[in-house]
Amino acid sequence: MAEDTRSTQLVISRLLKALGVDVTVVDDGSVAVEKLVNERAEFNLAIFDISMPIMVWSWNLGSGSLTSSQP
Repeated sequence: MAEDTRSTQLVISRLLKALGVDVTVVDDGSVAVEKLVNERAEFNLAIFDISMPIMVWSWNLGSGSLTSSQP
């Protein structure tokens, strides 16, 4: 989960853990993208803060490619 607000990180991660989900939390969208690319087999789901301040990213469903850039 990529979320820059600590309180939201705690709430969402606790809810997910209560459902039996293993959660990895980062507070920077570019770090999240790096983890997704480098540890792809480790993740089944990615949750991003919709207004992540550090990056702009897009997912191309057709090609399965993920691109990111800094604004």
